[in-house]
Amino acid sequence: MKQIIAFFQKTYWDNTVANYCLIGLVLLLSLFLRRPIATTIKKLFESYLSKKGYAINDEEIDSITRRPIYYLIFFLGLWLCYHIYDIPEAWKAGGEWLTNAKGEKFYKQHIGFFEIVGYVIKTLFVISIARGVSAVIKAITYIIQFNVQKTESRSDDQIVPLLYQFSKVVIYTFMIIFLLGNVYHLNVSNIVTGVGIGGIAIALGAQETIGNFISSLVIILDKPFQVGDFVKYGTSEGFVEQIGFRSTKIRGLDRTLSIVPNRSLTSVEVINFTKRTQRRGFYTLRLQYDTTPAQIKAIKEQILEMLKQDERLDTEMYVHLHDFGQFGFEMQVIYYLINTEYAYGTISHEDILLKIADIVQRNGAKFAIPRV
Repeated sequence: MKQIIAFFQKTYWDNTVANYCLIGLVLLLSLFLRRPIATTIKKLFESYLSKKGYAINDEEIDSITRRPIYYLIFFLGLWLCYHIYDIPEAWKAGGEWLTNAKGEKFYKQHIGFFEIVGYVIKTLFVISIARGVSAVIKAITYIIQFNVQKTESRSDDQIVPLLYQFSKVVIYTFMIIFLLGNVYHLNVSNIVTGVGIGGIAIALGAQETIGNFISSLVIILDKPFQVGDFVKYGTSEGFVEQIGFRSTKIRGLDRTLSIVPNRSLTSVEVINFTKRTQRRGFYTLRLQYDTTPAQIKAIKEQILEMLKQDERLDTEMYVHLHDFGQFGFEMQVIYYLINTEYAYGTISHEDILLKIADIVQRNGAKFAIPRV
């Protein structure tokens, strides 16, 4: 027994064998336990979401639970190993007195290799902690989003992601301050003062970013559109998916995702189709000039009667002979759908057009064909 104790007390490079064994154990535990622990926490979170009836996005759940925990455990292990290990004096930072060309002596500081390794390990560990805190807030945000989606108001749907983005900015700002002050031992107050002095230059260089941030506040307060709205901006159109501090994500009808700077959205005309109270149908029927007045009158009356019987439409509707066109009689049909949803409107318009075509055909009339 004494021999075993003596073996573990043997010292190599200022560290006992027991110390090396402890370092190896911690490192092995961090390597082999990180995956099962991260996977278990992910499954527990998924189980909680399924019990509450929330939708589960595997990729997003993975980014919230497994990935940050996986790296946090690993860098925690490295951080513990670094602090358990007693760095030999010869490997620590040091310095020497040198003489310059004028014969003046000065002290030159040397940074030890293991100190550099320590800075790297501490930095990665602090980053992994910040990422873990951010993941916890993201998990809370993930749950809140499902609850706010059940409310009638959609303004909270866009405020929740913005609050999460703001919290990330706060977390990583504190992380940088902590690294500078506690890891690199720099004078943070001097750095803040320096930033204050150079604030004008930074502001000038970040005009675009600041402009986008201010525009995002305008969008939130003025509410020209919200998440889920179908909008037209400039020559493009699509559904608003997310409103951020810098940009807004808009999904086009071809399913492509556009990242539009908020500054651009506040400087162009934005048409919000979702905000309209009704959806208008406006058509011009061109009938051949050999169509008789009796046929025109019958077609007009039958179309108007068909529209009046349609429960999808408002009572305001117009059907009238509008003009003698270049290729035939021009009859205008105007009505308003009560339901403003895009898909519903498309199907309804198609149905009404087919009924109009059937009425024209039953009355023996023909549509005018443009001749070049």
